[in-house]
Amino acid sequence: MILLCAFFLAQTAIAGDDVPPVVLSGLNVYRTNSLQAAYEIWSKGTLENDKTSREAAISGLTQVESIYGKMTGYDVVKVVPIGAVVKRIYFVIHYEKGPVYAYFDCYNAGEKWMVSDLLFHTKANLVFPASLLGG
Repeated sequence: MILLCAFFLAQTAIAGDDVPPVVLSGLNVYRTNSLQAAYEIWSKGTLENDKTSREAAISGLTQVESIYGKMTGYDVVKVVPIGAVVKRIYFVIHYEKGPVYAYFDCYNAGEKWMVSDLLFHTKANLVFPASLLGG
């Protein structure tokens, strides 16, 4: 049992190490500061001129906050490399009254990682592939 717990913790740490810093920085700012400040971090470089994505993400998560309360933390579920310079990272984001499921698509532009797409939803099956849900 102890060995199994140690293995799980090691795998979680490894998954967290594979997450581009831009995503983790935004999540930590979201937890401690605000959604708007987090989105500014996530959108720098690729999504910053996409007003539709900004409005959809902020509006959707503001609705979530009105029902679930404040964001309190997150779990990295899986990091999926897609070629040499792209990763999709799946998360469960914790709120006071419930979870939100998310993915971030990230692109390595040589000098830094940028978020090229993101999706949040309260229904896991609309964000996660069936393989992550036991199917």
